[in-house]
Amino acid sequence: MEEAVFSPPIDEGRWVRQGRRSLESEHILRQVAYIDFIPTIFQVPKTLKERKPDAYTPQTLGLGPYHHLRPDLHRTHQKKLAQISLFQDRDEDSPKTQFFSQEAFKRVRDIEPLIRVQYDKYLDLEGSTLECIFLLDSFFLLDFLGLYKENTDASNLNQGHKEVVKDVLMLENQIPHEALEEVGKEIGLFSPKRHTSTQMLYTRLFYYFCKAHSPLKVSERACIEPLGRHHLLSFMYYSIISNRPLTPEEEKMEDPEAMGMTTRWRIEFPLCELRLGGPSMHPFLTPAVAVSANNRKQERKTRAISRRIIPSVTGLSKKHGVDFRVLEPDEGIGNIRFTRHLEGENPTIHLPEITFRFDSEVILRNLLAYEAAEGGREPIIALGRYVDLMVDLLQTAQDVAMLRLRGIVKGDTVSDGEIAEIFRGIGKSGAKPSTLSASSKVVEEVQSMAVESKKCRAW
Repeated sequence: MEEAVFSPPIDEGRWVRQGRRSLESEHILRQVAYIDFIPTIFQVPKTLKERKPDAYTPQTLGLGPYHHLRPDLHRTHQKKLAQISLFQDRDEDSPKTQFFSQEAFKRVRDIEPLIRVQYDKYLDLEGSTLECIFLLDSFFLLDFLGLYKENTDASNLNQGHKEVVKDVLMLENQIPHEALEEVGKEIGLFSPKRHTSTQMLYTRLFYYFCKAHSPLKVSERACIEPLGRHHLLSFMYYSIISNRPLTPEEEKMEDPEAMGMTTRWRIEFPLCELRLGGPSMHPFLTPAVAVSANNRKQERKTRAISRRIIPSVTGLSKKHGVDFRVLEPDEGIGNIRFTRHLEGENPTIHLPEITFRFDSEVILRNLLAYEAAEGGREPIIALGRYVDLMVDLLQTAQDVAMLRLRGIVKGDTVSDGEIAEIFRGIGKSGAKPSTLSASSKVVEEVQSMAVESKKCRAW
């Protein structure tokens, strides 16, 4: 049995006080019928961390109660305080924003019970400590997301920025959306006077960030309606697995591009006025001490051993004449398919485009950890089954090169051999979904084709 966070055994008096506050919370009393008490922020199992520790443990930046108080990350805590100070001093002609006012603390205090239920472990911390953590970290994340525009190119970011991105997307480093919304209101980012709503946290701030960094394309409908509200990683996950062509009914709705233009204009002005995504972020974007270069070697020794079910890309191509095609941009992992018996065409596996950048391995690993930890929410385990398929298909650099030629694999900063190694290092999920995914269907159909081919050769 794993121990509670920070100070086992738990402080019983604190535990009782927290329970009483939950019972007295207006938010809990008002929303108890609508609250999903399933946690959304999890500690990654040790078995996963042992394979690739730096993919799950923040290296430069701690966000939220699991990592904010780590002594080795204390420097970033000081930077966050300086960030707040710079924000408060942004305009000499206007009164300073009292960010640590009683009203600011009350905003977070009122939603403390809602925040606590988001975490899978008991948080043995005083309420006042949590309030301070979420005020600082929520402001940091809003300021950081303000750096992103509609067409931000992740390949142009400096090394310090890249280090922050990887930490921001780690499962244990997520910030609940309730805290982000309340702090956004406190600083005036989401305000009736500015005609901005909390919806823009998702349709603009989350969306532009995910569009820049997601290895797989995110759904355009995510810029109209939130597809995963819990936190930033959740938003990216649901935007990936929900990428599919619009139905005729959805096409009749307001044009996503036009909606995006309206949202962008509304949010850009307050971001600029509040100077979010500006000079206050510079201290965080300075490259930190480099992480040990031995991690890749360690991963090769500890990676999971995955049993192959179907041949690799080169094997399918040479032995069975299978071709590979990239799906349309508005098609995602739910549209993966295997086509056969089409006149004049070879058997073909249709796969979504995937782009490998500096952060792709960390993102994929944490998305998979999130999907696995959520358990019953998504019975298909869509992303896990997609990765299982890619583990089989991409055994060597030659396999990756073939998919790169067909526009399925993209990215210039990661070599073909490294991409194959990434999938082998991640390994297969081993989970048994209650519903068959598109990727699982492709595996079954390819297996069937291979069996038929073997029988024909026997004749």
